[in-house]
Amino acid sequence: MKSKDLGKVVMRMTVDGISSRQIAKELRNVANNRTNRRWQHLYKRTGSIGLNVPSGRPRIVRTKQLIQKVKQRFTYKRRRSARQLVKSLRVSEATM
Repeated sequence: MKSKDLGKVVMRMTVDGISSRQIAKELRNVANNRTNRRWQHLYKRTGSIGLNVPSGRPRIVRTKQLIQKVKQRFTYKRRRSARQLVKSLRVSEATM
């Protein structure tokens, strides 16, 4: 059973009024109590159990537009330090 399908089963059982411990007992080794509670919390907060925002460190801002801007700065302007490029492009130092 896939995670999405399992989540739907857990949500149906939750709507029917079954506690998370009872759901964990019925599903045995498939989904534990902690997972059930996390899914129930997500469902109450957002209305779905899907992750809309990925957890963890944010993705880097390496877009085609930014790369093009940096290349243009190097070809048309005099030499600049990384700190000056960061200021002029309004990006973080880690991005450079």
